Amino acid sequence: MLTHANLVANVRQAAAVDGPRREDVLVNIFPFYHVAGLNAILNPSLNGGATVVLMTGRFDLAVNHLGQGSAARFGCAAPT
Repeated sequence: MLTHANLVANVRQAAAVDGPRREDVLVNIFPFYHVAGLNAILNPSLNGGATVVLMTGRFDLAVNHLGQGSAARFGCAAPT
């Protein structure tokens, strides 16, 4: 079971290792209701002040954004 304390601990652990920073850009392919979207992308990004590029069904839009000078330092994928 995920509790608020579990979610906070996860964000703190990510920040202690090498979590997202203000200058980072993350590409998110997960919906935020998925645990990976929430716990691996959204919460650490909010904590570190990073920018999140959302995939809205059109892969080209996110690629265009990254091609305009933004570079993603983080990526996350589900093992399915």
